[in-house]
Order: sequence, then structure tokens, then C-alpha cells
Amino acid sequence: MLSAIISIFYIFRNFVIINIYGANFVLRQIPYIGFIFSPFCVMGLHNIGKTRGERLRYVLLKLGPTFIKLGQLLSTRPDLVGQKISEDLSVLQDKLPPFDYSKVKKIIKNELKEDIYSLFSSIEEKSCSAASISQVHKAVTKGGEVVALKILRPGIKRRFLREVRFLYLIAAFLDLFGSLKRLKLKQVVEMFRETVEQELDLRFEAAAADQFKENMSGCPNIYVPKIFWNFTSQKILCTEWIDGYKIDELKKSKQKKIDLKQIGDYLINCYFVQAYQYGFFHADMHPGNIIITKDGKIAFIDFGIMGKLSYDDRIYVTQIIYGFVKRDYDFIAKMHHKAGYIPKHTNLKEFSLACRSIGEPIFGLPANKISLAKMLAHLFQVTEKYGMETQPQLLLLQKTLVIIEGVGYSLNPNLNMWELGEPWLKNWVKDNLNIEKKMKHYAEEFCNIMQETPKILDDVKNISDVIARKKNYQRKHTRVLYLIIGVLIGCLATSVMH
Repeated sequence: MLSAIISIFYIFRNFVIINIYGANFVLRQIPYIGFIFSPFCVMGLHNIGKTRGERLRYVLLKLGPTFIKLGQLLSTRPDLVGQKISEDLSVLQDKLPPFDYSKVKKIIKNELKEDIYSLFSSIEEKSCSAASISQVHKAVTKGGEVVALKILRPGIKRRFLREVRFLYLIAAFLDLFGSLKRLKLKQVVEMFRETVEQELDLRFEAAAADQFKENMSGCPNIYVPKIFWNFTSQKILCTEWIDGYKIDELKKSKQKKIDLKQIGDYLINCYFVQAYQYGFFHADMHPGNIIITKDGKIAFIDFGIMGKLSYDDRIYVTQIIYGFVKRDYDFIAKMHHKAGYIPKHTNLKEFSLACRSIGEPIFGLPANKISLAKMLAHLFQVTEKYGMETQPQLLLLQKTLVIIEGVGYSLNPNLNMWELGEPWLKNWVKDNLNIEKKMKHYAEEFCNIMQETPKILDDVKNISDVIARKKNYQRKHTRVLYLIIGVLIGCLATSVMH
């Protein structure tokens, strides 16, 4: 009973804050709720003149850490909040006052089971940065390695779970209205929950950084900090400290030894390798998470938000982009249809014309004026009109491209995305769309299914034994059941091969 009262009070409090700080336009989207809380709008008159995105950003800051993270996620979803609000939220900063150093020492002792000064020869009491979920301290190990210690805020997991329940409630309520079902709000909240839950266990971030380092090992111009696993736990992440320049500092310092144009090219090529070769990409590549080392390498930090693309999505997206390069709009329409990005009943000739309306204006521009990110954004707007369901993984990819393209242009105003991307995409298509490569992929899928077969058969046997005992079935029924399961597995394997 008490928890129900607290939950009701919490929901009421959040709705009041939304109105007071001028984001009541959000509540107006919710039938009845907007009307009930509208009297509180008079307390938000000081927000007159600010854009919707600015007001929403301020509200999220007031609501707390979980909502700051939600705002950062929504900045990747222009399909939900609109392009202008998405841009306003993309500059959302989650800088918060740091928590006390005494708590830092306590967390380290509880997590690593040793006193802080028996593990580190020194640690800076003042944090380097304090975000919504964690803060970072510079330290030196007993072995002399300079490291960055990322430490979770005390009680952040409990607060997150409470606040995400509120978001689920709102999403479930909005899902009752048919016109809003296409937005898949519950799916968005679930994606948000999964993303932040992983951020709340820093071992996942350590694993992501380690995987990213392995993937980038073939790129000599990319550097990923080493993970110190012996100092890493659920609440602590210990990585190599990276010295170098932030991009803004680099432009101001005018380091003659570092070629900014070359850095921009490396960055774009790195994006193609991450997203399309491995389908595992750094989804938060803003300038604050990129350090240029003194020898001119690009070092990435903060692996809390990583994007993933399935093999099929990589195939379809690459072919769609390559279709624009070839100006083959019928092919682009077929790829959308084959991938299931547009409904089966879509008129492909009509959709092909819509794609032509995107591609032809691009080819009237100089190559260095063509924005791949804007082209994808326009494409998603068009496909939405044809009933394309939300594809969160593609939108995260597009948002990452917007960020990385912007950073690239800031380093080199004459950056040519097409010149850099076209040969890479041609080689990727050539390497991945031949019969041998396809057969290898499907063979791997078939092997995965076969590896699971013994477990499936064991489960079936256990279930059938229980059924046989309870209902006095004869052994022949069990054999028939095995036969049916075998046929189903055979059909599944055959469908995968095709």
C-alpha cells in the first residue's frame, strides 16, 4: 500500500515539474492528463520564448539522471520528437555535482576488497568529470600505470529502476491509443532500459571497449585504451589514461605535426569499418569522447552506448546506399521491400520515384557538398510516409553518422564523404555479396542451429516424459513427437539455407 502511494506521489510530482518548467506540450499528447495538470502551466510563464526542445531539455535536467539519459536517447530519435527537438536534445549535458570522495573510497573498498591506497599509489580526490550515472578520477597504480577510474553513483540503480517504471506506465497508457502504436513507445522504453542497465554494470562497458579494441586492431590510426580487468567490477571501470588533445583544443593549438584533414579522413573510414564491417559501433562519438594523441592517432573513450547492426541489416543498408551511388532507384525500392522496411503491399514503382526525389538533387551538387547523413534522414522520412515501422538500430546508425560527419567537417571543411565512402562500399559489397560469402554465413547459422539441437531434444524428451507419466501415454507417442521435432528442425535448417 505504501509503495503504491509513493508511486502515485512520484507520478504526480513528475507531471507537475513538466508543467512548471514549460514542457506541458508533452502532456497535451496524453488524453485527459494534459487537461488535469494544465493549471500548473501558469507557474511556467518564465519559459515563454524558449523553443520546445530547450524547455524539454531543462525539464529532463530537473527530473534527474535517468531522464537525462532518456533525453540523450531521444536525441537519436527524430522520428519521435521531430528534427528540431532532436537537435536541441543532442546538446544535452549530463554534468552534475560530483559525489563525495569518502564515498569513492568506500565503493572501491567494497568492490575490490582492498583499501584504496593498497591498490593505488595515488588518486586525485577531485573528479575529472561527473555525469548522471558515474564520475571519473585519475589515479596511478602500484605498478606505475596512469589510469582512469570510472565509478558509479551510489544508489543510482535503485533510482533508475523506480524511474523506468514510471516511463513504462506512460508508454503502456499511450499504447492504448491506436494512432500512437506505430511509435512503439514500449519498445523504445525497453531499449532505453537495456541500454542504461548495461551502463549500470561497468563490466559490460569494459567488455564493449575490449571488443571494440579487438575490432579496430587492423586500423593503425585508431587507439582504444587498455582495460585493467583486475581493477574493474560492476561499479568500477579502470582503463588506461589517455593523454592528448580534445578536437576543439587541437584546432586552437594549431599543432603543425598533426594534419587535421587526415584526422577527419581517418574518422570517417573508422565509422565505415565499425558500422558495416563489424556491425558494432561507438554510438556516442561526440568531440568529448574523442582524443587526438600527440602522435596523431584517434583515441576513443566512454563505451557506454554502443550500436549493433545484424548481418542482414548491414547487407541491406550498404546495398541501399550503394544503390544511391549507382542511381538505381528500382534496386533501392526492392531492397527496402526485401528487408521488410516497407509493407509488402507498397507500390514499388511509386516508392522508386520517391527515392529518385531524394537521390537526383544530391547528384546536382559538388561531391564535397553531399551529406550522407542528411540523405539517410530524408530517406527515413520518406519510408515513414509509406508505413515503415520504427527501426531503432538504423536510427542510431543515422544519428551516429550525423555526429561523425559534423566532427569530420569541423576538421576538414572540404571533407568528401562520397569520395571516402564509395570505394569502401564497393569493396564491401564485392566481398560480402558473392555466393561463397553467403554460403559461409548460412553455414555458420546452420551450425549454430545444429549445436542447439541436442539441448532441444533433451528438453523435448523431458517434457514428453512428464506428459507420458501424467497422461499415461505410450512410448510410441514419444517417438512420434521426436519425429515431428526432427522434421521441424530440418525445415528450419532448410529455410535458413535459402
